Amino acid sequence: MIKSLILTSLAFLTLGTGPTSTIQAPDRCGEVNAVGYPLYCELTGPDAPWWDDEVCCSGAKCVEVGTAGCPDDLQKYSCRHAEIDTRGQVTCLFEVPSYCDDHSCPAGFQPQPQSMVICCYAEGCFDSTDIYCYGDAYWCDSGVSNLDGTVTCFDQE
Repeated sequence: MIKSLILTSLAFLTLGTGPTSTIQAPDRCGEVNAVGYPLYCELTGPDAPWWDDEVCCSGAKCVEVGTAGCPDDLQKYSCRHAEIDTRGQVTCLFEVPSYCDDHSCPAGFQPQPQSMVICCYAEGCFDSTDIYCYGDAYWCDSGVSNLDGTVTCFDQE
């Protein structure tokens, strides 16, 4: 009887402390704007640096989680991809698809190609200098800015 009671108690304790009861930090890129892009993550290409860790953030400013956790004025989030600068600031990144994987890109060598996030609309694609793209965001490995302000993405293969 006592052995059965001990085993039952251990089963309840094990169930209560299993992985399903742990609270995971929310995804920093999970909060999105009106068109579905992250509010606090920088858009980047498909080869974003892997981070897969938690960060302490206030708005778009993030730092690594210290040994004592996050300071009271910062909230804990998770980042799948991120970069850290020399001052210890962490930038969470959100991968967008490659334009040439989804569209036909002309082949050709460009003397000064630029890698960039582009924002595409019916009238063309444009360099996206901020995270507020109201069209379709893509990564362009080899882009060239045209005189009319559009960007042509070339296939490097």
